[in-house]
Amino acid sequence: MSTCVEKTFISVSYHVIIQKHGHVFTRKTSSLYDFNTEKLASILVQIKDVDGVFLLLTSSTNNMRRRTATTDSTGEVLFEDLQSGSYYLRPQLREYKFQPEDAQIELKSGDEVVSKFQAQRIAYSCYGQITSINNEPEANLIIDAIGIDQCESVTRESAKTDMNGQFRLRALQPGCRYRLQYR
Repeated sequence: MSTCVEKTFISVSYHVIIQKHGHVFTRKTSSLYDFNTEKLASILVQIKDVDGVFLLLTSSTNNMRRRTATTDSTGEVLFEDLQSGSYYLRPQLREYKFQPEDAQIELKSGDEVVSKFQAQRIAYSCYGQITSINNEPEANLIIDAIGIDQCESVTRESAKTDMNGQFRLRALQPGCRYRLQYR
């Protein structure tokens, strides 16, 4: 007596995805299981003694077009998870002039670059709050600072009150007196 056993083999297809924090994996064009890897880079920006500096990071060499951040109380910002390529970094705060004005940074896989800027104060800010007679905040008002006396030719600066009636006028020139008005 003979027994016949029929075996069927099932073909299983796999789709492989690789992930690791701080790395980018790209599949090689012809292989399902062969990958290129790149360790991501970072840029630490340091602006001594100045917080609240707006930073713009742009790149034209990869998919990341633009990132923005603001320095913390230590004057630092860390841009992480950056691919290799050319980056342009520019600090912006109207009350300060920065040296250098901007930075061109070439990143390679895994780089940890520190970019330092010096800040020189060239103007000042004025903070305030607008409330009604019954002490309710006045939102969405435009506040103008208009130079008086020898500063009449200074550019008018404007700010809009927030929902709490608070505003900040920027880039006020040293040695000038201003008249504040709302519209």
